[in-house]
Amino acid sequence: PLIHRDIKPANLLVRRANNSIVVLDFGAVKESNTTPGTRIGAEGFAAPEQERGQPLTQSDLYAVGATLIFLLTGETPFKFLKQRGRGYRFDLSGVPTITPQLRKVIERATEPIPSDRYATAFELTAALKSAT
Repeated sequence: PLIHRDIKPANLLVRRANNSIVVLDFGAVKESNTTPGTRIGAEGFAAPEQERGQPLTQSDLYAVGATLIFLLTGETPFKFLKQRGRGYRFDLSGVPTITPQLRKVIERATEPIPSDRYATAFELTAALKSAT
């Protein structure tokens, strides 16, 4: 599998013809299971493991969750990042534009521990569809 490593609003395009979203800028793509390396990714959108130079496929799913926060609030995801326990998590409880069902999906996508996130983009997609 490939890891994009730079999912963020600026790298998404909505096609007018069918309203589908297209991912742009594949300059930071990396194969999974390769040697850890340089930290690449936008602050506020990059997963914790990606910040350490160890991206996984779930890192892109984290970035999708952070991107949804931006798209639904118009605010940087940093605004919603709060320390909980030993890590940081997004606190979306006071955001009226995010339904409780969608909040749960975003919170799972942005869990600090990769194994606690959705395992695949297909899983995340199914969860998003059921939350709307």
